[in-house]
Amino acid sequence: MKRARDLAADFWLLSLFWCATAFPWVLKPLKRLALAIAWRSSRHLRCVTLANAARILGPDSTPAQRSRLGRAVVNNFFEHVKEFGIHRDAANILNSVDVSGAEHFESARAHARGAIIVTAHLGPFETAVASLRSRERHVHVVFRRDRYELFERLRSRQRRRLGVIEAPIDDGIAMWIGLRDALARNEVVLLQADRTPAGERGVAVPFLHGRVRIPTGPARLARLTGAPIVPVFAARAADRVRLFVEPPIPVGPEVSDGDICVQLGSLIAKYVARYPDQWLVLEKAWIEDQETRS
Repeated sequence: MKRARDLAADFWLLSLFWCATAFPWVLKPLKRLALAIAWRSSRHLRCVTLANAARILGPDSTPAQRSRLGRAVVNNFFEHVKEFGIHRDAANILNSVDVSGAEHFESARAHARGAIIVTAHLGPFETAVASLRSRERHVHVVFRRDRYELFERLRSRQRRRLGVIEAPIDDGIAMWIGLRDALARNEVVLLQADRTPAGERGVAVPFLHGRVRIPTGPARLARLTGAPIVPVFAARAADRVRLFVEPPIPVGPEVSDGDICVQLGSLIAKYVARYPDQWLVLEKAWIEDQETRS
């Protein structure tokens, strides 16, 4: 039974990725039908999105409210993948971006020690990359290669268009050494901190109505290099994209990795609560739910 559920989820995702790669123009007219089929056919997709919705909305939320949020998340994931198939360069993307808190990034860069940009799988987060490329010559994006080759191909193609440097976490210690050297050259590194990849260290922190595990990678990298951590989040607002730059998180000998993870978790939770349907997580995010069977 579990195998059948996995196959249903795989079929929907692979079909979406294939269309975005080969025929992106068909996604818009087929969107409503595709989403209805995906929601009905994939029990796994419903299970994980409804579990996350319950944690975001809280124990007093109704099944109908959770269902609406779960469907909205799937809809926004569809839109996110669809954009990968549209050929837009960094300059074109920036025409639709409004930035709040740009002075925080400028103050962090004034130290000339590089910068560690921490974000989440929220909204059009690739926009954060495009915004950085408008003022930074070298931007390194840390990621884990996706198990879906088609999706990985789409994502890599988008990053090539934006002119960023990929840093796959799968490459192990060599990748972290490369990031250390990049920060020493006063370059910028971007990481997502709302998931702890398998095999990586993380700290369980309070997060809305439960706990999530925040990776310690950003904290360890900052402590090693002296580079500041700057949280940046993106969200859609009508036909615009809003980019929020938070004040840098202080890093020093008196601040532990756990303290930094708690601060990052609090910031991510703030934006997830504000834009819950734009948090593009299609797996159980909360520790309490990961400990129960689907």
